[in-house]
Amino acid sequence: MFPETYYLSVTDPMDLLANFQTGNYQNYSGYSNPAYDKLVQQATATDDQAQRLAIEAKIQQIAVDQNLWIPVANWPDALFMNKRITGAPTTISYLYYPWAADVGAAR
Repeated sequence: MFPETYYLSVTDPMDLLANFQTGNYQNYSGYSNPAYDKLVQQATATDDQAQRLAIEAKIQQIAVDQNLWIPVANWPDALFMNKRITGAPTTISYLYYPWAADVGAAR
């Protein structure tokens, strides 16, 4: 077990699930499952949203059944916005984007 902060920059579940493919640089445990790898390849190769979601559901089930990643803690990121304070990013971009320049009042 080791601490790692993982940030999803996009809303695509494959951003996380692809990490468990055989040989992936973030596959720290060395997990290898040819069926899992094939499903990841199928999901990333299709443009059909319904088909992709069905494949991603199968991949997610394997990940859950195999306990591929068990988060034990989460660092909260607090964000306050209202009609007077807007513009702060709600994604990981706050780590690499000059977000303070966009903070201001709603127009």
